[in-house]
Amino acid sequence: MSRKSLLELCAFSPTTSKQTLCAPCTIRLQFPKFFHSSSSVCREGMKKTSSPYRPPKNFFQQGAPRSPRTGPTDSSSKPSHSSGWKDPKQQHHDHHQELYSHHEPDPHHHQRQQRNRNTKHGRGRERHSRSLRPIKPVPIGRKQVEATLLAHLGRWGETLETRNFLVTLGIYDRDRTPVLRSFRSAVRQEILNQRESDEHSEEGEAAVGITEKSTTKKITGDAGAATSIRKESDWVWDWDELQEQISSNVTQTLDRVLMSRFLNLMPVLDPTRCGALRAVQDALVLPHPAELHAVARQVRRRIIMHVGPTNSGKTYHALRALAAANYGCYAGPLRLLATEIYGRLNRGEIAPTGQDPSLKYPRMCNLVTGEDIKILDEDAPLMSATVEMVPLTKKFDVVVIDEIQMIAHPERGNAWTQALLGLNAEEIHLCGEESAVDLVRELVRATGDELVVNTYQRLTPLEMAPRPLGANFSDLRPGDCVIGFSRNAIFGIKSTIEEKTGLQCAVVYGKLPPEVRVEQATKFNAGDKDNYPVLVASDAIGMGLNLKIKRVIFSTVSKFNGLTMVQLPLSEIKQIGGRAGRYGMHGPDSVGTVTTFFPKDHRVVAEALKTPVPELKVAILAADGEWLTNLHRTLPPHTGLAALFQLLQDVAVCGPPFQLSEYSKLLQAAQTIDEACPNLSISTRSTIAQAPVPWAIPEAPVMFKKMLSQFSAGEMVDVETIFQRSGLLMILEDVMAAREEQAQQNLTLDPSAEVKSKPKLVLSIREAGMRLEGLELLHKMACVYLWMSYRFPIAFSKRERVEEIKLATELGIQFCLEAVSEDRARQFTKRLEDAEQEDQKVQQGEAKTTAGTP
Repeated sequence: MSRKSLLELCAFSPTTSKQTLCAPCTIRLQFPKFFHSSSSVCREGMKKTSSPYRPPKNFFQQGAPRSPRTGPTDSSSKPSHSSGWKDPKQQHHDHHQELYSHHEPDPHHHQRQQRNRNTKHGRGRERHSRSLRPIKPVPIGRKQVEATLLAHLGRWGETLETRNFLVTLGIYDRDRTPVLRSFRSAVRQEILNQRESDEHSEEGEAAVGITEKSTTKKITGDAGAATSIRKESDWVWDWDELQEQISSNVTQTLDRVLMSRFLNLMPVLDPTRCGALRAVQDALVLPHPAELHAVARQVRRRIIMHVGPTNSGKTYHALRALAAANYGCYAGPLRLLATEIYGRLNRGEIAPTGQDPSLKYPRMCNLVTGEDIKILDEDAPLMSATVEMVPLTKKFDVVVIDEIQMIAHPERGNAWTQALLGLNAEEIHLCGEESAVDLVRELVRATGDELVVNTYQRLTPLEMAPRPLGANFSDLRPGDCVIGFSRNAIFGIKSTIEEKTGLQCAVVYGKLPPEVRVEQATKFNAGDKDNYPVLVASDAIGMGLNLKIKRVIFSTVSKFNGLTMVQLPLSEIKQIGGRAGRYGMHGPDSVGTVTTFFPKDHRVVAEALKTPVPELKVAILAADGEWLTNLHRTLPPHTGLAALFQLLQDVAVCGPPFQLSEYSKLLQAAQTIDEACPNLSISTRSTIAQAPVPWAIPEAPVMFKKMLSQFSAGEMVDVETIFQRSGLLMILEDVMAAREEQAQQNLTLDPSAEVKSKPKLVLSIREAGMRLEGLELLHKMACVYLWMSYRFPIAFSKRERVEEIKLATELGIQFCLEAVSEDRARQFTKRLEDAEQEDQKVQQGEAKTTAGTP
């Protein structure tokens, strides 16, 4: 039976009067897979509507009622659907009128409808849509919050999340019921005592005219009885703070509040069953990270902040100090940026402080990133690395930490926190936004280090273009940089520009091989209007790549965050736009310009450039392997990494100005690792959980699990067999063969012909698009293997072979993207045309409104 016929049967079939469930309930019980709760069928068939006419809940057991608003319906006349469009809900109503026109009107219909609202049949329709409705906000006020907490307390401990929490703590089914009974009773008594004490305190204050509370002062009421306000340690429930927290997610907030209270209360109430929870509670308090780095605390470091907008010279001064150091390190946010600094230091393009900038001063520098390590000399004086790879145990003279505002990033911020507080260096240079100054000052105060803040101003003016470009590609000129946020978008824009203007475009994005990226950037920086005068790049340029950009053009202000499309953060828009008008690369009167293609994006960017970045309030903190191991010792031996991460997410405590890292996105990784290698230590498993696995792609966790199974068994990881059995190597071989065939066809074209014909594509757009998905997955998994090989080199020993596969995959991806770029170009052009038409309609509407105004 088809899905459509099931829906029709569910929505329109009459049922017998003996049936206890309505037809939708019966069909859903028999065929559950056709009616998933998130499907459009369920949403359309089950949710409540705001239609003027709504069929009663017992509709399937009686004749069709008359509409309460439109009056009686003539059952003898059938509705006509040929007279034009009708509202779907009205068509639904008309269909029921036809279906039940032979039934006599029921005079007791409304009485039966009211009586059946509370029956199982009447609740059926509401029951289906309960999971789709958002949680209602809790009413404002202490009494309402208190009532909500008490109601939730009665159900707490019965849900899957709270049961898993109790199992993690070692409280199993035989002890769960008495423990929960004791906990609920104690919490209810606490709330009651606090309510009574607060009421007495208010009465006492009103009697003596006291306006300020004291935690130790005695208050005398009318009867002269002394009522003492509780000590600070006796306060349990802060209702104002709880009201703020539950405004976003009621269930999750109340669960976590009760979990924290459970850990505090039960070791005292029931020491026999829950005495061990005191050690768990102590282990869940994250210490100040400054205390974890004893070596760094033995040195009074000099921390120099270089803050200001983009293109202000702050990173330039910090890198000159690094180039003058005997032993130093650069810590950047991106592999692309670390690779660039690595190349510039080796080529001598960064002059040491006090030296002539026009001369070359080569310094030997190694490269260490998560996916690429290049050791030119074990004793090289300089190192360029991503922040996560900086060795905290080594002694440095100078370290440069770039983009210090990333310390507040919810996922990666811990790396900046640990680097700032744990680096063993005489001098640390921090480069970034001025919004991080107060936060860094607070962190440095705890370490006792010296802090110097240098503020810079932008060296060239930056202005917003008065209007967007729209579909007018003739306005593109040499020095323009168009920003896209995916490889598909980048190559689509490139194809559009080259087709409509004849200008060749250089391409720069994060996964581009370093050699190709350097070649593309060199061609663009040459400034030749006949040779790659326009750059199409990803948001990677916002992190400080050295490019000769005059104007930045946003193709969009939204990007995919792994789950959905989100608007770019304010700081990111300012960073990317600020790359226009690079100082020293244009004339003395050069001005950086920022614009967009679409009008709505133009308004967003213009507003962002005028808005100051808010001050950072928190530094992100995460648990390291040693801390996780200590926590694991306080729990049952079988506790896995996923349970630890969930426990951290729910009840771990860290003091201000720190905030716990977002562990929810690591839960899938932890579950996969627990299943594949339960014999590994918690510290090793936590390291593996940081691997850059694309968990959103269904095939990726399966392949990663096969790697981990071989690694856990003590075997050499045969990654080539894993790639072969998944079919990815076959896709790569097919694409490389097509690439060679395409190159042969291109050689047969006559370059001297007046009318140049396009070569016939070996792969069609559809074929290239299908293969592109496989190649991107292969590239990601190759990067995962390389990441593991630098941490576990014995089991992951085929690094050279995987690097060859990775390089071939990058060439294949570029070939497929060029093949599909024509289709992407058409999509981009269509978006521009639609946006232009919409803007014209808006302008015409505004003109009519203005003309009609007296």
